[in-house]
Amino acid sequence: MKTVIELLHFAAGRYGDKAYLAQKQEGRWITTSYKEADKISDSFAVAMLVHGIGRGENYAILAEGQSSWVLGEFGLLKAGCVAVPLSTKLSPEEIYFRLDHSEAKAILVSENNFSKVAEILPKLEKKPLFIIISDKNDHMEKNA
Repeated sequence: MKTVIELLHFAAGRYGDKAYLAQKQEGRWITTSYKEADKISDSFAVAMLVHGIGRGENYAILAEGQSSWVLGEFGLLKAGCVAVPLSTKLSPEEIYFRLDHSEAKAILVSENNFSKVAEILPKLEKKPLFIIISDKNDHMEKNA
């Protein structure tokens, strides 16, 4: 049995520069190869470890499907973290409950879901590290 990380390493070696992920940005598709995905997620894992996110700790993801979500999850798995996936359909109160009970040390959040987390942040006793996985925009600045 192989882990998803082992499968990514295998695919990076076998398929290298072939497109693995694609995301539409400003009207055109931006692709990430298997090799790039492996390297980017390695770098993300190191960044998380530098920020004190460690093996066995919980992290949450609140985002719609996008390349940065996949890369972030791979990186956190490589750092030995545990995923706490959150549905984008959750209300702010439901997000609060899940973050509070999971004791998530960090949350990967997209710009479309940032305001939900910003709304409940003052209520959280333990504030998670925010990891924004999409470009910052005016909407996020108003809610920060």
